[in-house]
Amino acid sequence: MVDKLVILKNITKTYKTGNIAHQVLKGIDLEVEEKEFLAIMGASGSGKTTLLNIIGLLDKPDSGTYILDGQEVSKLNKKELAYIRNRKIGFVFQAFHLVPWATALENVLMPLLYRGILKKEDEERALQLLTRLGLEKGINAKPSELSGGEQQRVAIVRALITKPKLLLADEPTGNLDSKSSQEVMKIFKELNEEGLTIIMVTHNPEIAKFAQRIKIIKDGVFVEK
Repeated sequence: MVDKLVILKNITKTYKTGNIAHQVLKGIDLEVEEKEFLAIMGASGSGKTTLLNIIGLLDKPDSGTYILDGQEVSKLNKKELAYIRNRKIGFVFQAFHLVPWATALENVLMPLLYRGILKKEDEERALQLLTRLGLEKGINAKPSELSGGEQQRVAIVRALITKPKLLLADEPTGNLDSKSSQEVMKIFKELNEEGLTIIMVTHNPEIAKFAQRIKIIKDGVFVEK
């Protein structure tokens, strides 16, 4: 029996601006198996990033059920969500979100600092991951000293350092040239083949092809291709 890592049932989300309400998600159902690589595609405003934020526990749905790794999480408080997020989910964003004054190694170790515990083996693992992704010469470099592709690889290592069960990527190649984009996606594919579950949001069909499965979201609901 294959385990379901993510189960969403009838997820809705509405944002209000003044007296105007805009329903972004209109009853999303989704199941993602462990070790799956899923791409979610959709135009700007389709609801894909809102959905990813809910899956990543950065936002809460208005209604519906969200079961992550066997636990119902949609009704948890902020502290409980932060605890699970820091231990089970890794994030890779379009904008990298690296700390400009910190080195590549320091950026990678930051999620562990939030736990209050940093062990010698953590630094050793960070160095191994940075080397694996071709960053051995940039370990002590600041983000401004790295190319866009190198910065995104640092962000990937930062997402992996906590040993997450789920990696979420929001337009991970959006700020990269085509060569760097291909390199980053090959890394994702290797990580997935090693057992990491990945959910990626993208508007680029060439990038989506790296995933095992593609779902299309339009106006807050999934539609057939």
